Amino acid sequence: ELMEDPNKWGLRRPEQSADVFLESITNSVRQYDMTLSQEQAFTKVINHRLQIIWGPPGSGKTHFLALTILRFIDILCSLSHKGKGQGPHTIVLTAHTHTAINNLVARVARLHEEIAPHMGSEHLIRPLTIYRLKDPSSTQVKGVIYVEPMDLAKLQRQPQGDGNDDVMLMIDEGSQLLAADAIHAIECLDPERGRLIVAGDHLQLGPIILGDYPASEQPTDPTGSIMKNLMRKKNNTPNRQLGTFLQKIYGPNYQVQNPSKSLPFSGEFRGSSFPGEIRRILDPDRSAVCIELQLTNDKTCQEAIKVRSDPRAAAYLEAVFVAGIVEFYLEMVGKNTATSLFVAVPHHIQRLAILDKIQLPELEKKYPLAEIKVDTTEKMQGQEADLVVVCFALFDDFMLVNELAYLYSVHRWIVALSRAR
Repeated sequence: ELMEDPNKWGLRRPEQSADVFLESITNSVRQYDMTLSQEQAFTKVINHRLQIIWGPPGSGKTHFLALTILRFIDILCSLSHKGKGQGPHTIVLTAHTHTAINNLVARVARLHEEIAPHMGSEHLIRPLTIYRLKDPSSTQVKGVIYVEPMDLAKLQRQPQGDGNDDVMLMIDEGSQLLAADAIHAIECLDPERGRLIVAGDHLQLGPIILGDYPASEQPTDPTGSIMKNLMRKKNNTPNRQLGTFLQKIYGPNYQVQNPSKSLPFSGEFRGSSFPGEIRRILDPDRSAVCIELQLTNDKTCQEAIKVRSDPRAAAYLEAVFVAGIVEFYLEMVGKNTATSLFVAVPHHIQRLAILDKIQLPELEKKYPLAEIKVDTTEKMQGQEADLVVVCFALFDDFMLVNELAYLYSVHRWIVALSRAR
């Protein structure tokens, strides 16, 4: 029913939503400093069973999900103390990648740590416990059913203790999650009381599909993302009623106007050990720099011929340059400065070459306060860093011809370039 007509399913008012809504607007302490668009989105989350949260990179979608979790829990606790208990609730968080799930869980934990001491209602705040299920024998949690990944379908319609749990399912990076995969989690929702919140950006990366599939004859597209499938009405027209656009930008747009804050510095910067080209690339007066790596036009040059014919040689050439940027940046900010650095690549050949060249364990030991990640663009979606190195220096003709649409997808560029904080 949800997939056939998202509008009809989503606009149903959840049971007892009036009490939750009144508590959210009558107690200003519980507003959690949300922006206007976030406040509007939260109101819709309370009053509708389905809500789509979308916006450009840096608009605070993951931040909103974390605030919603904490605020919803706080409201339920307050109602319980007033004798208006809503019964047991379960909040389920999921996403396409482990990285995205970890990012959301970490945001919830950090915000809870920041918000709880300043709420002014300490007696309503209870310790927040987040369970990550691995080995069922290591952690016994009441009401939790451990299921192996291969048996994921067994989660569908599992009885929950007394059978009265209300479940809220939150999907982050919904534009990446295949609709067919999301169904496993959605089937856990109660047909009458379950709530579903999907956050994402349909202009960023979608699901990666291996192989060619015929176009669906139905409005539902099993090879599309869950976000794409839910942002429509039964007649397959765009659905505006269940979508909320987050307007405030926290990321790159703000930093472009404040370039002097884009890179952290320390007093121990020397930088004499690196060539002038790399020093100019990391000039703090520049928020963004485009670097073009060119091969010689000499057709007899054996080095250029090798690079053009071997993707691993091309990746090594790029990796040498990237390693210099990474090492110079860390030397520039110093050992005592907390910073984050991402190297985003479209292809695993590049990732392996860069990891081999920069010697990540040694850098992490030398710069303990630095967060360094080298991974494909898909794994970077939803995260941000102080410095982002985006690598698209691909010289192999065979690879470019066969994977051009994949490697140079506009969605991949949007994700990669918008990771800069």
